[in-house]
Amino acid sequence: MKTSEKKIKNLVAYLTPPLIQTIMPLVTLPVFTRFLTPKDFGIIALATAYPSLIVNFLSCNMDASAQRYYFEYRKNTTQLCGLINTSSIFLLFVFVISITAIFF
Repeated sequence: MKTSEKKIKNLVAYLTPPLIQTIMPLVTLPVFTRFLTPKDFGIIALATAYPSLIVNFLSCNMDASAQRYYFEYRKNTTQLCGLINTSSIFLLFVFVISITAIFF
């Protein structure tokens, strides 16, 4: 496969999900405005906004840091395993603490 064909294939693979994520609200907006009252629309907006804010706050942006350090550690499997294990353990710890705080 040529380099340009590979670049185009990668471009399509990486751009498709963000494009779909951007276009879907525009497509579903007429459906929502037809069937929902402004109060219902506000409830749905809050119900989707709060969890995303809480997840971003509690995860401390660990996914971005793991992605950043992956490329530094990918040749050294010991450091890469340490990165993955540390990130996973931290997220599991935060998950257990938050579930405990919510339900108990």
